[in-house]
Amino acid sequence: MKKAYLLYLLLIFFTSCSKNDKEYAESGTLTGPDLKMNVCSGGLYLQTSNKLYHIEELPGMNSHALYNLNFPVTIYFNGSVTGKCVGLADDGYFTVTAYKF
Repeated sequence: MKKAYLLYLLLIFFTSCSKNDKEYAESGTLTGPDLKMNVCSGGLYLQTSNKLYHIEELPGMNSHALYNLNFPVTIYFNGSVTGKCVGLADDGYFTVTAYKF
């Protein structure tokens, strides 16, 4: 019985110690806050290889920490385009669902 219990504990230990290696579909650079004063301003700029997006937030990070990053910051992320503001010179708003720096 002791051996079965020990084996069970070891099995739980080794299966719970796995790496959390997510695959990220895209990479880009957070270039800094959008400080313009118009209807569609605010948030941060996210520059990918050929597009420029606005993002409002990152999951698990409050706005104070987000705006106080040392820009530019390379980011690997998953997400989707969530809208576009008429008159903006960029490619719209982007919602990040998962990321790592």
